[in-house]
Amino acid sequence: MEFDTNAISDMLEKAKKSNRQNAITGCLLFHQGYFIQLLEGNKTAVKSLFKKISVDKRHHDVRLLSTEEAPTRIFSEWSMVYQNSSNDTDRNRIAKRQLFDDIYHSSNAICHPGMSKLALWIEVSKILRSERRALSNH
Repeated sequence: MEFDTNAISDMLEKAKKSNRQNAITGCLLFHQGYFIQLLEGNKTAVKSLFKKISVDKRHHDVRLLSTEEAPTRIFSEWSMVYQNSSNDTDRNRIAKRQLFDDIYHSSNAICHPGMSKLALWIEVSKILRSERRALSNH
């Protein structure tokens, strides 16, 4: 299934409501037809949500890249923050495309547990917080 802007918006609204009810936070990135997502929260709740996502017919080739326990949440203020790189200026799009490619394709970031994944998600969080501040200043 192809996701258009309306389908993604509908999916996000439902996800945000459900995530708030289940104390799940996270980040959803969309780039060139691919999603990558970080989910944070109670282990049981996150596992249950991932199971629902993986059997959802709208998704294909769903992969669990990593499970790690962390002392704090990276996206604690968002029930689900969403970023679509196609909505950015050329400069922002290039930076986010590189970041997405690093997260999605880098063997160190995907295949090996450790700080490389954490550092990339923290960088995503910094970019999104910066954009949120910029938008609130306008």
